[in-house]
Amino acid sequence: MAPVGYSPHRNSRFDSHMAAVPARWWKVEMRAFAIFFSFLFFLSVAVLGAEEYAIIYGVTVDSQDNVIGDVKVELLKREGNEDRLVQTTISRGKRSIYYDGMFIFKGLSAGFYTLRISKYGYEEVTVGVEVKPGDILFKRVSLRERKVEYGKVSGKVIAKSLALEGITVELSDEKAEKVLISQETNSKGEFTFEKVEPGKYKIVVRYRGKELAKEDLEVANKQQVRREFRLPDETLDFFYGEIEGSVKDEEGKPVRGAVVEITKAPEGQDLKKVTTDTSGNFVIPLLKPGSYKLRASFADKEPDEESVTVTAGKKKTVNFRLRKKR
Repeated sequence: MAPVGYSPHRNSRFDSHMAAVPARWWKVEMRAFAIFFSFLFFLSVAVLGAEEYAIIYGVTVDSQDNVIGDVKVELLKREGNEDRLVQTTISRGKRSIYYDGMFIFKGLSAGFYTLRISKYGYEEVTVGVEVKPGDILFKRVSLRERKVEYGKVSGKVIAKSLALEGITVELSDEKAEKVLISQETNSKGEFTFEKVEPGKYKIVVRYRGKELAKEDLEVANKQQVRREFRLPDETLDFFYGEIEGSVKDEEGKPVRGAVVEITKAPEGQDLKKVTTDTSGNFVIPLLKPGSYKLRASFADKEPDEESVTVTAGKKKTVNFRLRKKR
């Protein structure tokens, strides 16, 4: 039994193919043809006397004929009474004007196939295709948005009351097997997922692939859900460094009450100021990675300056020596 969408009637393959292609896709078509015919030429040289293989390629668009990228396209082949998954690809995102939304399956043997196309927020589409040796088949697949009353999920990621930028927040299915939407937190540690379908989800917080937190989440029609993730204090080691050190006089004795201040820092970093303890020691925590300039001063002594580079998760030691004013 042929898959749904298959038609056994064929006219001139080239004429019928080009008639189905909108004028706006002409550049895509011509450039794509050049690639595909080149591929077939080299393939035929490599497999002289062997079975000819076929190609299925196409483009994914929405109901307004706008290109949709990053769409999952699966190719299944009919074997007996079952469809076997042969290949999976993702239609291209907006990287090139010629290839946006395009997908391709190469090296296909003759038979009946089904294209299964899916993307979060759109209805799944299946297209039946009969493939014969040497075929080059183009499929323009139109996806329709699901008719649902979307909700919204937003929130913030912090540690020690500090907003964490660059944390990955994933919205996954209920079993956390498939990531539906992914986003990085902004400079305020915030994230927002618009147009979330009603249902049950897992929300997962990661940094560089490491899972830091996970919560169950349920979204109802038109509901706005907010979550705040308070991560362990040690999470800050992923983002900040620290400067420690001492201030001594010219005789090597600790200087108590000396002021150590940052005079130059990376963009977005506060210019902090601390005072040495009874042992002349100081610590300046929670510093963004980058280059700093520090200045140590005390009442009747000449100030001293040092430059240092801070690395996330590391401590840098800076020691100052103050001499009497002349």
